[in-house]
Formats: sequence, C-alpha cells, structure tokens
Amino acid sequence: MADLDIMPYKASGGQACRVVDAPLDGSASFLRGEPVIIDAGGAVNESGNDPDFGTEGSALFGIAAVSAQGIADSRGDGTIANSALEPVQVYMIDLDVEFITRNLFDSGATATYTAANIGDECNLELVSGSWGIDTTPTHANFIITGLLDADGKDAVLNSSTIVAARFKRMHLVAT
Repeated sequence: MADLDIMPYKASGGQACRVVDAPLDGSASFLRGEPVIIDAGGAVNESGNDPDFGTEGSALFGIAAVSAQGIADSRGDGTIANSALEPVQVYMIDLDVEFITRNLFDSGATATYTAANIGDECNLELVSGSWGIDTTPTHANFIITGLLDADGKDAVLNSSTIVAARFKRMHLVAT
C-alpha cells in the first residue's frame, strides 16, 4: 500500500472532483489515493484487486481522499477500530472526472506507456503493493485520456518522458 497512488486530476468544465462522506469500516486499512468500496455492511473499505462497478458488496465506490488511519489519528487514539462508522471522505468516480497515477501496468507488471496507449481501456490494479492502471484488465471500466511528464504537462505534445497517465470512467456499466 502506498499513499497517493491514484488522485483526481480534473473535472470537465474546471469544477472540482465531487467528494462525499461515507461511514468507515472499523477494520479498514486503506491509504489516501487507494480505491475503496462500500462493503456488505454499508461501510467504506479498501477495494479488492481489479474492481468493477457492479458487484454488490464489493463494487468500486471511489478513491479514498484520506487514509483510514488518518481518521483514527485525528481522534487521538491511533486505532482504526475506535473509528468505526466515523465519516471518511471519498473522491467520487464520476464520468466527467479524470484521475492520475504514476503506476502504469500491463499484465500485472510495471510498464512504460507510449502515445499508442491513449484511448486504451484499463482498470485499477494492485501490483506489488501499489495501485495503478493496467491495460489488460478483467473489467475494463476506464479509458486512458492522456500521458504526463514530471512537470504534469502533456508528455506526448512536449516529446518528454512519460511518468504518469490520466484516465477516466468510460461508461456506467461494468464490462
């Protein structure tokens, strides 16, 4: 698990990514920037690998805006269990919001993306403790919309080294 693996990039029209509060599962251990679900108990918990939007009790809900441990630490007790059902903020995966990740995978291995990857279908994957996108998913829920350099600028347009990818939800129904 790594902090800030996936974060909002921008929403069309310049508005901010929508953030909602949802109850925290007392056993949760996710970090900020990791995919989260609403579990069978109705609380936020870390997603399983290769999530989709349609599986009840484990459907992808959003990206954690804060870590579960951060909620516990803000109460001064340092334990997540004491924070069960406390509200936790989640970035919503709306159709008009792009996200960014530096963790680029292909078939579960670290990959170097090129301009040819723009438009590729992908999904969120957990590989060696890091969340990112993989272009060979079981569930294709996202599409790569751009590639960025170390300065956060368009790497293809600037012919610079690609270090991150922008992506967004491609439709409402999981495939």
